[in-house]
Amino acid sequence: MKKFLILLFVLVPFWCFSDNPPPPGLPDEPPPPLPVDSMISVLFIGGIILGTYIISKKR
Repeated sequence: MKKFLILLFVLVPFWCFSDNPPPPGLPDEPPPPLPVDSMISVLFIGGIILGTYIISKKR
């Protein structure tokens, strides 16, 4: 159940904006994507937090 909730929170933004236009009030053009280099630290910290959570749940 917890894996389903995590996947749901991760995948819902992709489902919402995959084929539909943006909701009223948002600009029509999506913002430019961030380069991978600027997201490395966020991904690294997120991986450490997620890994620590999974390891602590197994014990």
